[in-house]
Amino acid sequence: MKAHRYREIIIVYVSLILLGAASCKDSSIAEQEPNNSFTSATEARLHAKIKGYIDKSDDQDFYRLEIVEPVVLDITLSAVKGVNHALKIYHAMGDTQLLIKVVDDLRKSSPERICNLFCQRGIYFIAVLHGSKDIPRANRENPYTLSLLGREPGDNEELEVNDSAEMARPIDFDTVYVGYFSPSYNQLNENRESPLREEDWYYIDISLDEEKPLLIDAELTGVPEVNAMIYVIDSELREISQSDTRGVGSGEFLKGVGITKSGRYYVMVTSRNFGSNSDIPYNLQILKREYDYSMEMEPNNTSENANDIVDGRIYGTISPEGDVDYFLYRISEQASLYRIAVEPPPELNIRVRVYNAMNKKLYEIDNSKNDEVEILPNAFIEGDFFIELSSDHRRYDQEHPYSLSVASIPYTEDSEIEVNDTIERATKIKGDAIVGYTSRRNDVDYFYLEYPARVRCNFTVKGIKNSKLKISVTDPLGYIIKTVTVAGNQRKSFTEMIDQKGFLIVESEAENYDEPYIINIREIP
Repeated sequence: MKAHRYREIIIVYVSLILLGAASCKDSSIAEQEPNNSFTSATEARLHAKIKGYIDKSDDQDFYRLEIVEPVVLDITLSAVKGVNHALKIYHAMGDTQLLIKVVDDLRKSSPERICNLFCQRGIYFIAVLHGSKDIPRANRENPYTLSLLGREPGDNEELEVNDSAEMARPIDFDTVYVGYFSPSYNQLNENRESPLREEDWYYIDISLDEEKPLLIDAELTGVPEVNAMIYVIDSELREISQSDTRGVGSGEFLKGVGITKSGRYYVMVTSRNFGSNSDIPYNLQILKREYDYSMEMEPNNTSENANDIVDGRIYGTISPEGDVDYFLYRISEQASLYRIAVEPPPELNIRVRVYNAMNKKLYEIDNSKNDEVEILPNAFIEGDFFIELSSDHRRYDQEHPYSLSVASIPYTEDSEIEVNDTIERATKIKGDAIVGYTSRRNDVDYFYLEYPARVRCNFTVKGIKNSKLKISVTDPLGYIIKTVTVAGNQRKSFTEMIDQKGFLIVESEAENYDEPYIINIREIP
């Protein structure tokens, strides 16, 4: 959606309000006491301004409004000095008056407003009374003004009351819908987790073709003074995905939310800290796209809902802020060495963590800067494993994907086994060569040498381009007895006596994570 489309929609709705107001001349109505019940309510009409007084501590003023054609009401109650007042709106259902909305911002000397209450044909009652927070105080000197504006409902409008899944408004894909963060509080919301929160609910029925998964994107535009939040919820009212990352005045975006079965899904829009704005609407649009197994499918923020890596490569996005993506690699062979590489989008640095099937962390890699590939060249893993991707500094990029690839490497007796960064975890040398990698910045690799007798060995090191390695040989207790440095892809040989046991230490001073170093070992008679 483009910015000019938002402006056009706002202009249309403002025009409708002005046209509606102009089509029916404003008139004043005086409160007719006693009007403290439904049966004694003062008659009201659209586009009227009603003057009344909250002149007792238990005063309630009722107004009766007959709606002859469907209309969207903009109801405003002016401020009264020193008084916290409120509005209650009822819909007459036969002999029963159904309370459909309470408007109370919990403040003294403050106006109240709900700007988009949808009313069908019928009888409605509006009650002006004391609010729920402060001690009721009468004011016989300053009147209130109750203003009732009406306009025709738009085709793609929110239509309050839509405060729950039961009252959700149906929507379609690829259509822009207009709604308001209004009013501030929902006095009828008794949910323990989010009491008083004003919520706008929408639903969309999704039928999958042969139950093939679908990806949906949800875009919510920003509104001044409001910290917007958006949720996608399944038919069992379980949260699938949510976004609350961009702060006051900014919109929210959910990308790649996975739909894996047909059914009814809900989109819920709300605000943090009871933010509201009755003047400027938000715009909501839901898009859909086909899913294939090379694409990430949200939610995948835990190992329990990790995406499978099917063909060795998968694409995804770090979005919204704070997003964490989990992927599962299932072994098809007995190979136990893997090359894991992540190519990030521009201006993003991705951190890689690897866990085994029991969720024990095996590796953590954050070697590169923005735009640079993260490589774990020789992860030694037994069985299935999880890969967790996240971004540092809570950065995100909803437009540009990263690429995650996993490839098995043939394991031989010459292979280094990470993690081997201490003497206690040294890789035992079984043959006459070592194939190892610098797997992280300032990597240290220990290798254990063992011979039946004292022996002189020749070590030939083949370095890696753009790297710098320091190679040391130790005595049986781990004390260094010789060190050589190999820069770039040069080849260097040296000889040292091994007294039955010893260690070979490879330290990285400049890294190349993509290629191995090779050390050949030859006993000298």
